[in-house]
Amino acid sequence: MIYGIGTDLLRIDRVERVYRRFGDRFVRRVLMDSEQREFAATKRPARFLAMRFAAKEAIVKALGTGFRHGMWVRDSGVRHDRRGRPEIIFSPRGKAACAAAGVSGG
Repeated sequence: MIYGIGTDLLRIDRVERVYRRFGDRFVRRVLMDSEQREFAATKRPARFLAMRFAAKEAIVKALGTGFRHGMWVRDSGVRHDRRGRPEIIFSPRGKAACAAAGVSGG
């Protein structure tokens, strides 16, 4: 069952400016630990950060929580399965926010 649909657009150059200014502090604040490991291997850091941040925005829009009401930016993320398909992942707090919203499978 689809709970909600969320979309987000983000300018990569804006993310690049923030990344240049704050560096690893920004990375640690935005990415889950598993995403940080993937980020460390990327050749295009601003693009990676922009894609992940846009995905996180879309996730919280679909849930209807925004980055409050129990869901923080590091509580959701994206990983890829063996075939390269994206999957949404949640921290324990993110799973609790999903459950509170009536969404299972988080």
